[in-house]
Amino acid sequence: MNPLETINHFYSVDHELSLEGSQIGIENGYNISEKLIDPIIDNKIEILEMLNRDRKAKKAGLMVGIPGTIYLWTVSRFSNAYMAYWNGEWIAWRESYKDGKPESISHKLIARGNTFDYVLVEFKKYIDYVSRKRG
Repeated sequence: MNPLETINHFYSVDHELSLEGSQIGIENGYNISEKLIDPIIDNKIEILEMLNRDRKAKKAGLMVGIPGTIYLWTVSRFSNAYMAYWNGEWIAWRESYKDGKPESISHKLIARGNTFDYVLVEFKKYIDYVSRKRG
């Protein structure tokens, strides 16, 4: 299993993985077979990185869509903002919708970069700007 499959598998069997310092915590982790533990050991570094990204994103006010990969923020009733790892880079953008239409009517690039931290900082600036504008 790759790191994302490992995290998702634990969610599917009611065992959430969490970041505990430099360790991976397992909610309801008592009585877990070694067969389930092996993928965590095999992918420990990547899983820790993903859980750390999730923690940082939540702290910035984002929701986790797919652990370590996709994050989202509701801008308004008709607009959502996203941050995702795609084609080797991190991208943050906003999409706006019109009532009754399933496809977006506009897009705005918020940030694009090679590192999660850079794009998250730019995304957080956008969140703060929108929040101040709302009053």
